[in-house]
Formats: sequence, structure tokens, C-alpha cells
Amino acid sequence: VPRYYCMPSEQKLMDARVGTWSNEKLKDWIHTHSHRIVANEWNPFPPERLWYNKLEEQQPSQDGGKSSSSSTSRLLFVTTIRHPLNRLLSAYNFWGVLHGRQQPLSFPKWLQRNHGISKKEPSRSLKIAPHVSRYNYMTWKFSNGTMPLYYYYSTWSSKEEFPPANNKNNNNIKMATTEAEASLESFEMAIRTLSQFQFVMLTELMSMSAAAGPYSLESILGWENMKDIHVVPSGKVMNNDAKSKLSQESYDFLWDANKFDMILYYWQKAVHLTRIHCSHLL
Repeated sequence: VPRYYCMPSEQKLMDARVGTWSNEKLKDWIHTHSHRIVANEWNPFPPERLWYNKLEEQQPSQDGGKSSSSSTSRLLFVTTIRHPLNRLLSAYNFWGVLHGRQQPLSFPKWLQRNHGISKKEPSRSLKIAPHVSRYNYMTWKFSNGTMPLYYYYSTWSSKEEFPPANNKNNNNIKMATTEAEASLESFEMAIRTLSQFQFVMLTELMSMSAAAGPYSLESILGWENMKDIHVVPSGKVMNNDAKSKLSQESYDFLWDANKFDMILYYWQKAVHLTRIHCSHLL
């Protein structure tokens, strides 16, 4: 692996958007490069990517039989996920403040504006910014971009604050029956997809330092000679702990708006902790 490596590049694209590649293109890249790590940061994850190993197993071997799919051709599917509200606040601070307007919009206004853009932008678009503000971004990503964005803001009395959560007397949150059904289907797809990943890491539990014991990447992945350095592409390292940065009312509203992601997050957190602390029982 190179000293510093982020994701494959090609021609004029620093980020070649692996998530848009076909299995055949991915196979060609893996068989022609010495380092075998590919990354898909922004695009929805296509479930057909999980068929890659099955396709490799069906390739004829040199003796005419089926390939045994050796370790040099198989892919391991690994991802990291972040607490949904911490991720959303981080997206706002990076895209809405650091790389936003000279006079940044408030957090609620930024979400309102970007949601309007995101609803018009195709899920498979190569544009990044319109989708990073989505509610249930994790569900959207692992359902191949099928999760609808169903929250509207037209009835807000104030665009500078979030409306009250779980208030049956307001109409701030609207979801049509068809969108509710689509949301559940997307949620189920996200569960099926993540269930087939070999490993899902939670950023809140990760550290590169061996001092972190079972939570370190050295322990989890067996990597060596790692430096515990937090690198950001621009700006400064920030604390994006939504629980401490947002009011309780705002936190409750966003929790409810991102409930599908919250369920995925705590499910994977339970799986992650079980693997670390209860491996002798598995």
C-alpha cells in the first residue's frame, strides 16, 4: 500500500468514484494493481457489488474446473459508519460553514436549502454536496440511493430553529403513504446489504493507537506502523458531538427525522461490540 492512499484515480478524476464502476471494471483494476484497496466514499452502494465474489468463484480455473476464488481475487467488504447526528452536524460545518457562503446559513436553513436541491438531483449523480445533508443518509447509501427524502419545511414558523419533535398538532413533518412504504423497503435493503459486509466499524469507537486495546485498528485489522493522527482535508479538527452542540429540542427533532439511520447505527454498534467482547461465544 502506498505511504498515503485514499481512493483510485483515473484521468482527470482524483476520485474515480468506485461506486459507479461495474464488477468487470472493478475486477480489471484489482488484477492490475499491487495495492488492492478501493474506496467508495460518496456514492450509493450498489448491491450487485456484493455479487463480485460469486462471479469470481464461477470463473473457470486453469484445469477447466471452477475457480476456488483465492485470497488474491476475493473482496472483503468493510465500511465505517458514524453517529447519524454527528455526521449531519459535521457535514454542515464542513460544507455549510467552512466551504459555504461568506455569511453561512443557520443549520436549519442550510438543511432546508440543500434538501430542496437534493430532491431534484438524481441519486446516482456524481455531485457530492447536494446529498451530504440528507436525512437517513446511511439508509440512502446502503439502499442504493432509493431512500426518499420525505421531510418538508413549508409550514415552519421559524426557519432559524427546528420545529418541535413528536408534536401531533403540527404539520412540519409530512410523509405520504407511498413514501412511507418506499422508506421501509429502502430500510430493509440497507439491512440486507450491511448484513453481507464482513466488517462495519463505528468511528466513535475507533482509534489507530494500540493503547485503545480492542478498539484500535491495529487490533481489528492487523495493520502495523500506524500513526494516530487525525487528518482533515481542510480547516481544523472540530468537535461535532451533536448531543453537546445542539439544544435538546433540535437533537430530538433530528433524531426523529433520522430514525432509520439511528436504528442502523445502534444495531451495528451492538454487532461491533459483540464481536470485540463476546467473540468466544460466537
